[in-house]
Amino acid sequence: AIRTERGSIMAETLILSIQKALRILDALIFEDTEGNGMSLTDLANRLGQRTTTVHNILKTMIRCGYVTQVQTGLYRAGKKCNDIQALPRVLPGGGLYAEVRRRLETLGAELGESLTYSVFLGGKRMSVFRNDSRQPVRIVTAELDAQHMYSLVTGRVLTAFADEQGRADILANHGFPGEHWDGIGNTGEWERRLDEIRAAGYAVNFPPGEMVAMAVPVRIHPLGALGCFAPLYRCGEDTQKRI
Repeated sequence: AIRTERGSIMAETLILSIQKALRILDALIFEDTEGNGMSLTDLANRLGQRTTTVHNILKTMIRCGYVTQVQTGLYRAGKKCNDIQALPRVLPGGGLYAEVRRRLETLGAELGESLTYSVFLGGKRMSVFRNDSRQPVRIVTAELDAQHMYSLVTGRVLTAFADEQGRADILANHGFPGEHWDGIGNTGEWERRLDEIRAAGYAVNFPPGEMVAMAVPVRIHPLGALGCFAPLYRCGEDTQKRI
């Protein structure tokens, strides 16, 4: 029971299906620490529930990305759980944030252009750190964050190098690029353009405003994209290749 601020007693109401799902996550995260996976029977026994009940809950958790089923039929914590664990690393004070900041400040001083670092978490692009050029004419990267994921060269790189589940999440969240990227509106064209980025190992874009934008993947967890943004007059083909 729960006592309210006025001192009255009200019955505690639990949504049992959510409680069962959280108990499954507890088992997969805190008991299967080596990520070997757990069987349906094992999970059902731990919850004291029928296998059909647990199986239905697992199907929903798989669809939402919190559980994955491997080829052996065992269940493991899914990508969303890994993303939640990785989030503190990319926030200010986290180890990855500190390393990104150090490297971008060093690289920014060398190149003299604006740099950004973004990661792919929860099916979305997340800006981690920006280091703007100190030159009088420069790209102010804070203004880029409001743009659509597909409009940004870092967003295109993250999409191209995301795994299959990650690309499915991007499609669920953003659909096809349409006006945000050369009118791409179907699976075939979408995959072809992503293949081109993967084959090249980077992406280049020329947004409005006489600007050139470049990005490369950083293939760690979470998946990252390092972006460089410069005025076009100062960044011709030779400079782009050097960057």
